Amino acid sequence: MTRTPLPAVRLGTLATGIVLALAIPHAAIAAPAPAAGGVRLLAALESAAISAVGVVSGVERIDARAFGATLVVETPLVAGKPVDASIAEDTPIQFVWEERAPSRPARFANGDRILVALEPLPGDSVWLTRIPEPSARQRTFYIAERGDAFLRRPALGTVTILEHHLALSPRDRRGAAGVVQLANLARGAASPLALDAIGALGAIPALDAKLDRTTSAWLVEALVRTDATARVQQAMLELIAERRLRSLEPVLEERVRSTSARSRPDGSPELADPLVYAALAALDVEIDAATLTGLLEAAAPGHRLALVRASRDRATLRDLARNDADPSVRAAALERFVTLQPQSAAPTAIDALYDRDPIVRASAAAALARIGPAAVSDLRRVVNDDSQPAGVAAIHALREIQPEGTRALFEIAKTSPDESMRAAARLALGMELVEPH
Repeated sequence: MTRTPLPAVRLGTLATGIVLALAIPHAAIAAPAPAAGGVRLLAALESAAISAVGVVSGVERIDARAFGATLVVETPLVAGKPVDASIAEDTPIQFVWEERAPSRPARFANGDRILVALEPLPGDSVWLTRIPEPSARQRTFYIAERGDAFLRRPALGTVTILEHHLALSPRDRRGAAGVVQLANLARGAASPLALDAIGALGAIPALDAKLDRTTSAWLVEALVRTDATARVQQAMLELIAERRLRSLEPVLEERVRSTSARSRPDGSPELADPLVYAALAALDVEIDAATLTGLLEAAAPGHRLALVRASRDRATLRDLARNDADPSVRAAALERFVTLQPQSAAPTAIDALYDRDPIVRASAAAALARIGPAAVSDLRRVVNDDSQPAGVAAIHALREIQPEGTRALFEIAKTSPDESMRAAARLALGMELVEPH
């Protein structure tokens, strides 16, 4: 595989489409689940007054929103300083949190094992009322990040990695040693912490230069891991694209070679994970024609989405935008088609406003908004047609084209013979929905 000089393009909708096409369909709507946690957990652990793994006991409701419990420390985690003698194994720590969504159950139950970052109790008046005794307030801690800096059932390996990470100096955490720990978390930690680790990697200066063969392989593992949420895979794909992680290229290519050495029942080569091809395309690595054909003919939408990211063939992209069975592929193909040559893409994008799927119509509206004033007359024509879904999508596009689109919307709001289009234009302009009489 060789690099081809493609323009740098943010993955955006396409990255999301690739991941969504691979995601497991959602189960039926169920009762609200407890808060997931994991928000900015690494930063919270680094700066918290107490960071520890422990077992929850004594959960009790304080008032309509606040809860309290005891954490019996199992493993103290220390950010680059000696363990406080008062925070050792079996130490009981009083902590509290708020449930901001009243419909959610309490996020912890007795017996839960959690990793948590705790900070001193806020000094605002509501906590003075909830815990009036000054000595009790001094002994009580609050979960950092407004109650979200925790992880459920942390694996032993994850805790060990975090211990190594926190033992590094702040400077070393942003160097090669920190990259080792973060890459290890990205490939193996539970989804909330893996996602946080990927975000931390994105903030490291000169990240690509700090990757070796091992950490590059770990990041590819993080990209294709099937035990994480789709958001983790999406974040990894965006990291590779935005930080231009060329150190991953040999690892990605090896995955393609080792997979293609195996044959499918029809004799054609096996295909690697779609995200491998998407990552190669994001790095501007040219994919050979035979592989592109295999991606085009693949049954899995994710492989066709990977083809969209890699292809510069406008005829193929136009055909996929119009005819692919999967709406995420149609939307992504349209986005790529418009990106490659926006000045001549308006007719295809206009056609996509009539697509049966709202995802594609929204993608078409966004594409036409990028094309700008040159698309206004075509959008006006769509509004005047009899297709309400297409007309509404056209109005969304006009709203983003300033000032020509705004002028068109004022005219539509006043003169369109279709009441629903008048109402949609007024809504787009922020006007009252009820027409004056």
